[in-house]
Parts: sequence; structure tokens; C-alpha cells
Amino acid sequence: MANVIIFTDRAPKTMLLPGTGVGASSYNYPAGSYKIASVVRNLGLEALVVNNCFSLTFKGVQEIINNNKDDLLWVGIGSTLMFVRSNMFDEYRTQWHNSNESTIDLDPIFGGSGGSADSRTFSNKSAATEMVWSTGEIERLSKYCEDLNAPLLIGGSWVTYMRNGNFGTIHKNTHLIKGYAEQYVKEFTLEKIKDPTSSPPYIVSNSNYDSQEFKESSILYSKHDLISPENWLPLEIARGCAFNCAYCNFDHRNSRDSYKNTTALREELLRNYEEYGVTSYMLVDDLYNDSKTKIRDLYDNVWSKLPFDVEWVGYMRLDMFWADPESIEIVKASGARMGSFGIETLHNKAGAKVGKGLGKERILETLHALKEKWGDEVLVASNFIAGLPYEDRESIQETIDWSANTDLLFSSQWSPLWITPPEHYNIVTEESLTNLAKDPDKWEIKWISPGNWINSAGLTFEEVDKMCVEARAKMPDDMKMIRSIFGFFDYADLRSVGMTHRQIVDKRYGRLDPKVLYNINRKIQQRVEQRLEYWLQVKV
Repeated sequence: MANVIIFTDRAPKTMLLPGTGVGASSYNYPAGSYKIASVVRNLGLEALVVNNCFSLTFKGVQEIINNNKDDLLWVGIGSTLMFVRSNMFDEYRTQWHNSNESTIDLDPIFGGSGGSADSRTFSNKSAATEMVWSTGEIERLSKYCEDLNAPLLIGGSWVTYMRNGNFGTIHKNTHLIKGYAEQYVKEFTLEKIKDPTSSPPYIVSNSNYDSQEFKESSILYSKHDLISPENWLPLEIARGCAFNCAYCNFDHRNSRDSYKNTTALREELLRNYEEYGVTSYMLVDDLYNDSKTKIRDLYDNVWSKLPFDVEWVGYMRLDMFWADPESIEIVKASGARMGSFGIETLHNKAGAKVGKGLGKERILETLHALKEKWGDEVLVASNFIAGLPYEDRESIQETIDWSANTDLLFSSQWSPLWITPPEHYNIVTEESLTNLAKDPDKWEIKWISPGNWINSAGLTFEEVDKMCVEARAKMPDDMKMIRSIFGFFDYADLRSVGMTHRQIVDKRYGRLDPKVLYNINRKIQQRVEQRLEYWLQVKV
């Protein structure tokens, strides 16, 4: 029987081809929930992670808990990726509470019409962003767990950054863990074993995690995680980012945490290979190439010492490659297949002001160097922000046009500059506020109405939001086709169900037979259905 059950999921997505629909919930493995499960497993206990929980009704959730209730200590929810933008929450929640079935077909709810996510669902501008399991679902689950003497613990970014998780009134059996949860979960689980009546405080906050313990830590999987050799698993190498970009609210920005012990890291990779045949990873660090020493040490003592060819994807920065050109080849030799780059802008003054000071000339120089060294073997996924201080409409439009047509970028994603408006301060935490939000006057940004700012170039949030929508609509067909894989999580999703690197490249350039995507889409659905069928029956 499971001692701990953790529910988690990630926003559904569409392949953006007629008839393909939503595909399924994410097929990948959310790192945070599995790291917490590892804490439990390292205590010699059993933890079951249900990572496609959006597809469950309350009846299905009950079945999973009932099958494992005899030795149950607590139930968890990993919130980090469990929020979506949708105007279909009412339909989903009606089914969640009232259906006599164990599962929900997400496609009619979140899938949109003809495979277009823009028409009804989570990319709809007018829709709300919420936790899919919100106050009503949390309360019902919490009451059910209370009858089993099992506290409901909720952690992850939604809890860390939203005041009380933005759940409103919370049932007394629900407990929130803000920040890093490993140390507290270990202590509470041991206490719960010693005293079954033990219950955690309403809110626990922990912004620190023992550095030495982190260096030796790893994610420990079990047979109940249903891992196969083609899976791309999450891998945490380091925590923290040395940079402090004005628009960023990630944990541990402006800090340089030490990366893991290379021996422990290599042993984690070897264990996953020997037990599951896995050779591919998503690096969930804030930034991979933040140190010359780090990338060389990792290549010399981890990547090059493995008895198999490893592949990985992760976040990278252009200015670090510009400063250290030799690292371009080292990163490629280390097994990189896609880097996600926050380029943000080609406007020199705007970039320098917010923490991206490489400048247009050196950005293009570095992208050319990457293309020359990487070709299509390592893909460059780029992110841009419209509306940064001092950048005018003409500059943004020029970069939009360039990003949609250059072959230096595999993909480009445009987003309007988001600054938390003052009227939201009562629902978010201090940690969620970027430097721009804390002191907009410093960047000559003024609020002109609720949710709408104007910058020094005379652009408003509403105007740049519209520009981003238009940028997506005007993209060439090949760029539209890769909107569903603009980042490395999506790349890893498709590789996890058998799509090759070459097929993903061919999709970008319009050379891929559409039947391949239909087959991939069907395979994702089948895999998730198989997972749910297993979890609904298994007694761990």
C-alpha cells in the first residue's frame, strides 16, 4: 500500500493540426513531485505519483486513494504546473464532481475546435488563469482525506507565489508548503509515523535547502512511475541563477548556488540507465551555462563518462556563449539537443536596462556562431518580450518580422511584458513580484488603468499584447506548425513518444508528413490512458 499519494499534472496542449485535438495532458514527469516522492522513498516508504490527474474525476481520485488507504500517511498535490488559462473550467469541474466515470475526456473541454487552442481555451486572451483543481475540488478532496486521517499537503509555485495558494477559504485538513519542501516533508513524514494524529501547521514556509544535502540528492524512481527507455526524465543539476533580470520572478535569482556533486549526478544517470534504459533528460535548472568551470566539469566528469550517448535539453544564455565561445562545442558534445534562450529584445537600451545587455550586434554574432557549430543538431528555441522599457513599436515590429523569418532560430515565442498590477498585490506574495513590479518608476512605467501600463516609448500593455497575437498570426506556416514545440518541455514530450529529432526539425520546415503527428497524438493518448488504467487499479 502507498504511504503517500501525490497528484500532479501540466496544462494540456494541441498539436495545432486539424483533427489532432489536445493530444493529452503532458506526458512528461514534473520534477518537483518526483523529488518529494524521492524523499519519502529514501525513508523506506512507498510513494505513488499520479502525474496525469487532470484526466481523473473525483470518483477516480477516490478509487486511487481507496486502493492504498490502509497505510496512507498523507496525500499531496504538486501545483507548479497545474494551472491553465481557460474559459471552460465550469464544464470541467461539473464533470469532475458529478461524473460516474473515473476519467474525463479532456479534448472536448480543453482541446478547442479543429485542434486550435486559441479559439476556446488556455491560450484565449479573455480566459482566466487558475488552478484546475481549485477551492471546490481541494475542499472535497481534503474532507475525504480527513476521514482517512491523512492530511492534504499542497506545494509548488502556485502556493509559493499566490497568497494562500489563491484558494480562498481552505478546509482545515489542507496544509500549504511554500518554497522548498524536501526537508519539511521528511520531518513531517517521520513525525506522522511516530504519532498518527500529527498534523502540519496550516502554512509552512521554507526558502532554504541544505546545500550539501542538495549536492548529494537525486530523484529516485520506482516501478509504479511506469518509466520506459524512451522517456525524457527531469534532472536537477543546480539551483539558482547568477542573473537578476528585471522581469524575472524565479526562485534564487541573483545567486549562484553550487551544482551537484558530479559523482552523485553520474550515479543517478547510471541508475536510471541500468534500471529503466533511460538516456534522455530535461534539465530543470534556471540556467545551464552560467559558469565556465561548471560546463567543463560536467562534461569531463559526468557526460563524457557515461557508457551511453546522452541527450538533454535546458535553459541557456547567449551572452555566456559570447563570452566563452569554446563552450559552444562543449555543450554540444555534452549531449544538448535544444536550448531555450530568453533573448527578449534586440533593442540595445531596453536589453541593457532589464539585464540582457549583450546588444543586437553581439546577439546576432552569437546566433551565427551557434548555427555554424550546431547546425540542426542542437536547436535554438527563443523567447521574446514585447513592451520592455524604452523599446518603441517600430523596434518591436522589426524584431517580430526578423524572428519569424530567420533560420538562426528554430522557434520564437512572443509574450507581452507582464507586470503584476497593484490591484493584484493582495493575492500574490512578495516573492512573485519582479523588480519591475516593485519599482515601476525606476523604469519609467506608469499604470494608466487596472491591468494596463504605459512605458516611456508610449506603448501600453494592451498594445503590445495585441502585437504578440498578431505576431503569431503572421508567422509563416512552418513557424505556426512548431508553436506546440516552441520550448524544450514540448520537444521532450514528443521525443518521449517516439518522435525523432529529425522529424521535429522536418516539422519546423514543413517537410513532415502530417500522418506522423496523428500517430504521435494517438500514441500520447494511449500512453496516458494506460497510465490511468494502471493507477486506478494498483495497490502499491
